[in-house]
Amino acid sequence: YVALGARNTVIGPDNVISNNDNGIHIENETTSSTTIIGNFIGTNVSGATGLGNSNIGVWIGGSPNNVIGGPNVDDRNVISGNASDGILLVGLTAVGNEVYGNYIGTNAAGNISIKNGSVGIAINNASNSIIGGLNPGEGNLVSDIGIGNSGATGNHIIGNYIGINANGDQALDPGKGNAGVMISDASENVIGPGNVLSGNQEGIYITSLDYINPDSTVHNIVIGNLIGTNAEGTTAIPNQQGILVEGALETTIGGILDSERNIISGNLHEGIAIRSLNLNTRVVNNYI
Repeated sequence: YVALGARNTVIGPDNVISNNDNGIHIENETTSSTTIIGNFIGTNVSGATGLGNSNIGVWIGGSPNNVIGGPNVDDRNVISGNASDGILLVGLTAVGNEVYGNYIGTNAAGNISIKNGSVGIAINNASNSIIGGLNPGEGNLVSDIGIGNSGATGNHIIGNYIGINANGDQALDPGKGNAGVMISDASENVIGPGNVLSGNQEGIYITSLDYINPDSTVHNIVIGNLIGTNAEGTTAIPNQQGILVEGALETTIGGILDSERNIISGNLHEGIAIRSLNLNTRVVNNYI
């Protein structure tokens, strides 16, 4: 438990943090700049099986500018088998947190699902988070990501494998019922570029709880992703649906630049489904 104004704390490497309430709990806006690297959180010492914490793996509550993981193999946390979320970023002052290069919801080899009980990464009223990156080693291998509530703005999901194994060639948990990334009642978030979202219920699901007045889910952008394929974009690893937009305003899928194009192929049902009350959805320059 890190709180009460603690700064620049480093947790790791080589801790096994399992069978507790929360694995790591970092709390309040005066507590900042904690680095969490190279730990097994919710698994046994080899990262092969679950030994979960009874709540959340890593809980960051209102604390800004923390870093979970990093681009090097030794920086990688394995955060799996916890009863609730693998990582929870929550609160309006939880700003600018970064999550890089972790395996979340898998074993240490990245080829077997060890699910967390809720989602891999939950972003709840937290803003300007960076999940992944485009440089080597920065992307996370993660089961699923949820972004919710009005304070969850300006979050970027970049360069991750979401729903597939570390080799990028098989679904991690075939038949799972979760979206790869779900945005609900949150605005101005960006999914992409560089994510592979395959083997999920929906690759991406953008929605609001109140379909009649969907102005709580506005200006979300989906660019430069592979949705329903392997990491090379050459064969199918299907989602049930590629992208579902249901009760949202001014969603943009794709863009005029080639780098903004999504490849949405190989899914079992619709590549893109737009339904319920949606206004001003733009679908631009994608391969579907």
